[in-house]
Amino acid sequence: MSFFVLIMKKWLMMFAVFTVFCTLSAAPVQKTVLSANVPRIKAERMPDLLKLPWDKGCKLPMNLDRHGKPVKTQRQMTLLHDGIALYLRYDEKCDLKKLEGNATKSSVWANDSLEIFFAAKNAKPYTHYSTCVWGQKAGLCSFPKNEAHFNGNWNFGEKRKIVIGKNEYTIYISIPLLYLLPGEVAPGQTIYANFFRYTPSLGKASCWNPIYAFPFSTIERAGKITLAK
Repeated sequence: MSFFVLIMKKWLMMFAVFTVFCTLSAAPVQKTVLSANVPRIKAERMPDLLKLPWDKGCKLPMNLDRHGKPVKTQRQMTLLHDGIALYLRYDEKCDLKKLEGNATKSSVWANDSLEIFFAAKNAKPYTHYSTCVWGQKAGLCSFPKNEAHFNGNWNFGEKRKIVIGKNEYTIYISIPLLYLLPGEVAPGQTIYANFFRYTPSLGKASCWNPIYAFPFSTIERAGKITLAK
């Protein structure tokens, strides 16, 4: 065997080891699609969002970056439903003075924002609801490209209340199941969902279910939530 062949074999072996090392080093912390069961409650018609039994809700921590690595935040989404509406409660402990944006910004995405995604399956169409502590909001829906209404505004028919404390804030949202997605959503159904808390200046977000991709609307990597019957 020639000296050249020996050198080539050695080089290929070293390259293979290096490739494996790089792959392992870059491997995401967690690739499992997360799932959660959303409890069903009895609620009066048009309930007071602050008085719902949130202690019985499904609590989803939002303390991972989109690559699945832990971030130092205190952010949580809590979910409930009553067969008529999906109730969401977002809690964050933070220094409010460091939050980006203010009430005069015309776009919700100019602020630190909460980004919520829903889909009947892990593909389009999906709906996208954005809101922030300062009050701005937006509703969008993205359909497959071969449909006439490819992208557009979406009316969630939601009710919302924002409560601001000293070093924390809470956003309460009620979305009728009728307006959650283009198709029907009913108790007992499993849908796809994901929740992000986005900081525009950094272009970064913490989330519930890591997507290992960009943009945040990568619905193929959304988690699953099941509405209890």
